[in-house]
Amino acid sequence: EQVDEQIVERGAFLEVVRAGPLSAADEQQQDLNQRMAATFRTIAAVPLVIREKVYGSMLFYYRAANAYGGDQVDIGLAFAQQAALAIENSQLRDEATQRLVELERRQRVAEGLRDLLTVVNSNHDLDEILAEVLAQSSRLLGNDASIVYLRESETSDIMRARAWLGVDREDLAMEVRIGSPTTGLAVQQGRTLVCEDLAAALSEQLQHASETQVLDDVSFARIVRMGAQTDPDLERGEPGPRVRRLVGRFRAVAATPLIARGRVFGAIALYYAQPRKFSAEEVDLARTFAEQAALAIENAWLLAEVQQRMRENERRRRVAEGMRDLLASVNSTRSLDEVLDLVLAQASGLLGSDAGSVLLLDDREGQQRVLTMRASRSLVAEIMPTRLPVGTAITGVAVERGRPVAVSDLLEAAPVPGQRQPLLEERPGYLKMLRIGDPPPDSPSRVREIARYYRAILTVPIGVRGRIQGAITLYYRLPREFSPDEIGLAQVFGDQTALAAENARLHAQTVRHSRDLEALYRADEALYRSLHMDQVLQALVDVATDVLEADMCSVLVWDERHERLIPGATRGFHADVVAQMSHAVGEGITTRVAMSGEPIAVEDALNDPRVAHRITDGEGIRSLLHVPIKVNGEVFGVFGVNYREPRRLAGEEERVLLALAHRAAVAIENALLYAESERRLHELEALYRADETLHSSLRLNDVLRSLVEVARDVLSADRTSVHVWDPQSHQLVVAAANGYSPESIFFPLSAREELVIEDLIGANVVVIEDAPNDPHLASLRLSEIVKREGIQSAMAAPIIVSGQAFGVFGVAFCTQHSPTLDEQRVVQALAQRAGLAIHNARLFEQAQQVATAEERQRLARELHDAVTQTLFSASLIAEVVPRLWERNPQEARQRLEELRRLTRGALAEMRTLLLELRPAALVETPFPQLLRQLAEATASRSSLRIEVRADSDERRLPAEVQIGLYRIAQEALNNTVKHAAASRAELQFRRRGGRANLQIEDDGRGFDETRTPPGHLGLSIMRERARAIGAQLRVESHEGSGTRIHVRWRGALL
Repeated sequence: EQVDEQIVERGAFLEVVRAGPLSAADEQQQDLNQRMAATFRTIAAVPLVIREKVYGSMLFYYRAANAYGGDQVDIGLAFAQQAALAIENSQLRDEATQRLVELERRQRVAEGLRDLLTVVNSNHDLDEILAEVLAQSSRLLGNDASIVYLRESETSDIMRARAWLGVDREDLAMEVRIGSPTTGLAVQQGRTLVCEDLAAALSEQLQHASETQVLDDVSFARIVRMGAQTDPDLERGEPGPRVRRLVGRFRAVAATPLIARGRVFGAIALYYAQPRKFSAEEVDLARTFAEQAALAIENAWLLAEVQQRMRENERRRRVAEGMRDLLASVNSTRSLDEVLDLVLAQASGLLGSDAGSVLLLDDREGQQRVLTMRASRSLVAEIMPTRLPVGTAITGVAVERGRPVAVSDLLEAAPVPGQRQPLLEERPGYLKMLRIGDPPPDSPSRVREIARYYRAILTVPIGVRGRIQGAITLYYRLPREFSPDEIGLAQVFGDQTALAAENARLHAQTVRHSRDLEALYRADEALYRSLHMDQVLQALVDVATDVLEADMCSVLVWDERHERLIPGATRGFHADVVAQMSHAVGEGITTRVAMSGEPIAVEDALNDPRVAHRITDGEGIRSLLHVPIKVNGEVFGVFGVNYREPRRLAGEEERVLLALAHRAAVAIENALLYAESERRLHELEALYRADETLHSSLRLNDVLRSLVEVARDVLSADRTSVHVWDPQSHQLVVAAANGYSPESIFFPLSAREELVIEDLIGANVVVIEDAPNDPHLASLRLSEIVKREGIQSAMAAPIIVSGQAFGVFGVAFCTQHSPTLDEQRVVQALAQRAGLAIHNARLFEQAQQVATAEERQRLARELHDAVTQTLFSASLIAEVVPRLWERNPQEARQRLEELRRLTRGALAEMRTLLLELRPAALVETPFPQLLRQLAEATASRSSLRIEVRADSDERRLPAEVQIGLYRIAQEALNNTVKHAAASRAELQFRRRGGRANLQIEDDGRGFDETRTPPGHLGLSIMRERARAIGAQLRVESHEGSGTRIHVRWRGALL
């Protein structure tokens, strides 16, 4: 209405006659109008219309008032019409140009999509495809930068930048949370989101993603407000919010989710340097790019999955082949070292490790278990410990826990001083070590040194039947994570390694047992080959040296007297060292073994204070093992092997050595028993010889001389002597000696001056081992004898006769000698036997004296009864014959004949008595002659006529046989004279080769043997004499028919 009041119709045009009200909304335009009105009085506005389309207006300004009208109207309309036509033509041209541009753009889009589709359907990898997507979007959508974010998994709420273009990494948000504007929110909502001006949309008050303000459009949504910092946990350590840094370079953004088969797995974000409006067509094109990118990503993932499956199949094939080869190797006869090398080679090929090692538990370390390097491959050995306590380092922890342990980056897991326990994180199938423990050997410096070569480590324990045997450790030069499949495959290698170790252990055990049995068989064969102690001990050290491959071996036996160990047998030692191998209690390892009865192994003899360094240093011994030899529960000695190189001892060597020691104990016990029996036998033989020798004579001087001779032979002594007590001088004088010089024999010993004699009083045996320095021999006489005779050791025992000291029996040696108890016992036994022999000799002397007196009395009786009576009768006849010759010559002749008979009988009696006085004559006289003398002597003192029939064989009978036969004949004739009342007797003697027959026969009254007592008529005496010479005696007699005695002797051919 106000406009109508201002305008007046003027025909062909309208005239504004009155100004309208001021517009408060357009003050600037009002000011412009006021200035124009001040210059121009008339303004004409002509519309630009062509074909009923108004394009605008054309203004005409006049300085004069009422200047427009008439022709100016027509002219203005003409100009306006021409201008409208020009504008229409220009717009038509622009529209044609725009359509051409659009056609070109669509052609470029089609070509770009075609190229993109070609790349998508090619065999390019995902990174190449994403780079092409970003390049095409920048060319077709004109964005200045672009980023592709991908989710790690469908359940992950974090997306990571996978590809980018036109932006530096330091300005890039590498991680974006799902729901965080703009890209994360687009993924969460599953639609395209745009922000046309980031600077205008940022709000410092809005801090959370849920507070983002969004305006929906037809096919997308616009963000009008969002927080400057929506993911503070992802922006730690950054100087400011990432959005602020983006706004410094980019003002607009469009984020389109990557969707394939209903699954949102990322987004593509397009950034523009200037604010801009996003058309639906641009959003659709961006969505098309996103779809192609999603398709490309899905195809790449599918290809990667196929390739992964192919690689997995190939890997499994390789694993199967590797396991087949490994299993064949494990079950083969290869050594453990060869199998372990193959395991590490297979691990390198199938698990991609750059190096590897196998450490096995050393059970010989005692309480602290230690892992020892057994095998390695491509390992930088100088930085790795060869021995590792269980529970330390990565490998030790895996063995202690019995589970696989992995370190993804050794530098990040380096130990922190003071943090002694490792920091472990539970992962599926293994433990991830986030921090290595601080105790040695894992010091930070050592870990950093290892990290120079290896950044990732995987350790798998190896065990069988629940028993951990060690670990296999794989090393990688670059940091990495380990998949469950890799952990599982590594465990398979661990299991196969454990099986190989167990098989090798069982095989080694079998071989070891076989070798041990062979060694023990050899030991048994060698040990039981001899029963002599020195040979048994030498066989023991020889077998041990060969079986245990020792450099030296020894058996030290316990010397009870000196209370020290002395060499029993050695091998490999130098003679001067053997001379020093005598250990007192508490000295060296050997006496510790002897005292404790337990084995002792020394692996570092150079630094062990327990060893006898004079032995080990002299022989260069580095390692040794000594075990006790026990016989009947008591330590007999110490058996040891020694090595010049360092060696681990205490397992197999100790077991074999103990087995040898056990067998040696049995052999030694047998040798001891044999030696004891030999000693006993030797003693018995010695004592038998002594008895035989000492009792071979009953003369005192012979007994003492036999004693010193036997003692020297039995005891292998150099000097022997017997000193007897002289009561007149109160000294001991030499009664017998053997081996001494004449000068020493004449030295008497005074009991008051010699200490050794005082020691002998009340003692059994006195032993002197060091004669030149013994104080008991310090007197001038004894020291001079010791020096002159070169005596080094001696023994002495008292000789006791009938409870009284008779003398001293002494044995001396010219070399250093430690008399044994057996030798002492022999000396004592010889002294006792000497005392008995001396007592017997004394009794014999006394018996001889008594026998001599009795024999003298018997001879006196014989002389009185036989010869004296005969001579007296002959004397009477001789006195009577002269007178009788004068009276009666015939009777005188008879008396002379009787005188002749009596004198001849007396002569025969005297010869017989002389034979009795000189026994040797009984042996020297031929036996037939003895019989004739016996017959003549018997007949001379009786009225018995005796006839002798004997061969004239001059061969002598054995002395004991001749005497025996003579005594039998003598006893028989005496019995005939006394009891038979015979008038005639006959003696017959025959020799036939090696036989002799004697027969005595008379014509007396005879007797009945069944009624005659055994001891009557001297029969028992004759039988005993016959048995003594090995002859047979037979008596034939009957009452009234005389007696016949037969003696038959059979000996060797004479």
